[in-house]
Amino acid sequence: MKRIINAQQSRFFCTECGKENIMVFRSRGKRREAGHLKKLYCPYCKEERNCAEISNKNDYTYERFLEEFNNHCFVNGERIRRAKV
Repeated sequence: MKRIINAQQSRFFCTECGKENIMVFRSRGKRREAGHLKKLYCPYCKEERNCAEISNKNDYTYERFLEEFNNHCFVNGERIRRAKV
C-alpha cells in the first residue's frame, strides 16, 4: 500500500443536484485548480455526473459553489460561467 504524505482532503458536490458526493485524498503532486470538475457517480442522481471539487487549500469554497449552483452557472454538468466573487 502506498503511503500518502501531505495529502489534502477534497470534497465533491454534484453540479446537477447540489448534494455532497464522496471525499478524495489527493497527494501534493495530484492537486487540481480551484473548482475543478470531476466526473463521478452521484448516488442521489443515480448517474455519472460532473462534481465540483472543494478543498481547504484553495479559494473555491462551498459558499462559492452554492452561489454558482443557485445562479445556474452549470448546464449539463459543465460550468458555463463563474460566479462573481
